[in-house]
Amino acid sequence: MRQTPPPSLAIDAHADLAVSKPEFADTLSHLAATVCVASAGNGPDSLGRTVTATFSLSANPPSIVISIKADSPLAALIAAERGFSLAMLAEGQELIADAFAGKIEASKRYLVGIWAEWPSGRPRLLGAAATLDCLLSASIEVGDHMLFVGTIVATQTSAHADPLIWGRRRYQSLDRTRSLTLASNGMRPLPQASLRPEPAIAEEEAMRQVLEKLLQDGKDDALLRFTLGSICLQEADFDTALAHVERAIAFDPDYSAAWKLRGAILLKLGRHQEAIQVWREGRTVAERKGDLQAAKEIGVFLKRLERQCLAANGNE
Repeated sequence: MRQTPPPSLAIDAHADLAVSKPEFADTLSHLAATVCVASAGNGPDSLGRTVTATFSLSANPPSIVISIKADSPLAALIAAERGFSLAMLAEGQELIADAFAGKIEASKRYLVGIWAEWPSGRPRLLGAAATLDCLLSASIEVGDHMLFVGTIVATQTSAHADPLIWGRRRYQSLDRTRSLTLASNGMRPLPQASLRPEPAIAEEEAMRQVLEKLLQDGKDDALLRFTLGSICLQEADFDTALAHVERAIAFDPDYSAAWKLRGAILLKLGRHQEAIQVWREGRTVAERKGDLQAAKEIGVFLKRLERQCLAANGNE
């Protein structure tokens, strides 16, 4: 049966009045977004691409929109397969973002990161901040892009991963050193204890088992070790977490997120002087590679810990 072409929407009515492309790109670089990987297909026939142009559309039914270049093989595959999956990348998964942005050829991209499958057969990334599987509900061609509306049929979220952010033409992380939330009286609320629900704990335990099996089968890289270290930290298995993160840094000495996590684990272990030294090294690494957000966060953690150590020494 011949497939009906999707409707199109012309957007060039005022093209002669539009700002220049450089001005457009510079202005929109301020529009920070979670870095995602959109995928379609099954197994070796899967295709994927890094995207930031995605947004929640409706809760009835639960739907999301992604924007894909109209003439790309991925757009054609999504239309043909009538579905797509989406991985919202976590801090520390910059290598995956780079791979699917085109730094690695399409046939080898799924070798970066740890990938499983949804029941639909579409790719599912382990260790992501969140993952979705979607059935295609609608599509429309707008300019040189296709907007695909997916009805969300399956999700998985992580209790231990923060989203990877793209803004001002670089990867960034959530700034957890300060909060903008104010209580009704204008004062900052006191921190509340955070308890992970039982399903989240069970999911983390299952993911750890999957990743440890990959290690036993001979797969080993910086991303795998970083993800295992993050999970072990949440499970309060600090010694194991430290071993994994140190292996991640051995694989990639410029892994800013791993340096930051290594210091946090040492802090949990009560090894404060070692944490200070690690964060000093990590800040230098982050500054050298231009990861300014990581350098800023490490600097804040470092100053706080140094002050605590000075105060403790003064009270002795």
